[in-house]
Amino acid sequence: MIRISKKRARENDQKISYRVGTAIKMPYAKDKFDNVFTCLLFHLLDSSNKELALMEIYRVLKPEGKYVSVEFEEYPAGFLRRRTLKYPTGLIRKCGFHIDSEVCGPSVAKRHHTTCRVLVKPGICG
Repeated sequence: MIRISKKRARENDQKISYRVGTAIKMPYAKDKFDNVFTCLLFHLLDSSNKELALMEIYRVLKPEGKYVSVEFEEYPAGFLRRRTLKYPTGLIRKCGFHIDSEVCGPSVAKRHHTTCRVLVKPGICG
């Protein structure tokens, strides 16, 4: 994915730096970013790593930073050989976020519905 992205950046005369990491251990300092965006990440993680990833996203966001997440609302059994999983909404508040907004997104292959959520890390005072 990085190789393809580098090629596309060169083709479009864009200068982008890349760092490879994982969702559960990002190579960035605490409170580094104003915004984090993921798309269809959580269905790829096992249940213990879902919480770790959300906590890691929280860690790298600045206070009042926003996390925009597009995820399958329900991940059906048999799809990529996994059982039915649900978007980890129960982890949102546990990890310290609050939901700023939520929009039902398009369906993938006409049956795998998505939801886009904007989560906010509270500011220093609350």
